[in-house]
Amino acid sequence: MRVALLLFLFALGTSAQQSTPQKTARELHGTFTATAGRSAAFRGRWSGEAQPNSGSGSWILLNDSDKIVAEGTWSAQKSAAGWHGSWMARVKGGRHYSGTWQADLERFNGKTFEDLLGHTLEKQISGSWRSGKLAGKWWLQGTKW
Repeated sequence: MRVALLLFLFALGTSAQQSTPQKTARELHGTFTATAGRSAAFRGRWSGEAQPNSGSGSWILLNDSDKIVAEGTWSAQKSAAGWHGSWMARVKGGRHYSGTWQADLERFNGKTFEDLLGHTLEKQISGSWRSGKLAGKWWLQGTKW
């Protein structure tokens, strides 16, 4: 009887937790272009979920035939200096890369990471990335689909 009561209370608590609405992250997506050094240019697609002070997602790098040549993930956090994060990628064939990024916020007045990614639906945002001695710039544009 005691076990049955405990199971009932546990089940009741579990169903109450499941029915409680929780704030979910907003999924956003778009396209990007990036440079490496002075001449290399790249393009691809990104997607992610934004929380107020953080975010995470994935991205793919495309070649000129729109075939995926690399896949990766990214994460973001807010600091006093602005939005920054880390990224990693696996190139088809097995080579791995990782690095850091930061956003250029000169023309952005939003408060949250969702604001930042949501801003890409109206205007492009930009920033820089680094991986060891490699570095470059990036530009994000959001898409509605």
